[in-house]
Amino acid sequence: MEKQDKHTLQLREINLRRLQILELQAAQFGINVPPHILLEIEDIKEKILAIDKQLKRSLEFNEGETFQAVKSSQININGNVSGSTIIIGNKNKVQNS
Repeated sequence: MEKQDKHTLQLREINLRRLQILELQAAQFGINVPPHILLEIEDIKEKILAIDKQLKRSLEFNEGETFQAVKSSQININGNVSGSTIIIGNKNKVQNS
């Protein structure tokens, strides 16, 4: 992964953390959420979408991979790893050839 991609992933994580904080604040206000919080939430969601598109283009162009590789790094794997068989959530098996 290129240095720029790592920076972009860090930027995405920063935006996600800020979004979580704002969504918690919005939940505390209930239906009386101040407009500036709602606007910032929408702004951050748009930034994250743009970052995701940029990462997808970069990965497809530079490495020939799909964006799924980035997304899969954020998935919690609840299962066992044994040899070349990975059990994800005890439902799906993925075999390495």
